[in-house]
Amino acid sequence: MKVSIEYCGMWNYLPNASSLEDELKFKYDDIDVNLIEGSGGIFDVYFNDDLIFSKKLLNRFPNKGEIIDIINEKQA
Repeated sequence: MKVSIEYCGMWNYLPNASSLEDELKFKYDDIDVNLIEGSGGIFDVYFNDDLIFSKKLLNRFPNKGEIIDIINEKQA
């Protein structure tokens, strides 16, 4: 399973991305998380190359457990 988190370096979203990475690695043993520095306020989460969360679309960061819930739904 592969997750990519593209985060804005200029706005220092790295702590948010790292926290999400830790949450995902704690939940899933077989996960590969890739952090990608971007710009423009981006915080996008991709699961197996599909966009599953976009801060720009929702005007917020994901809630704790939200990405795990989305991944579980996609795997069901």
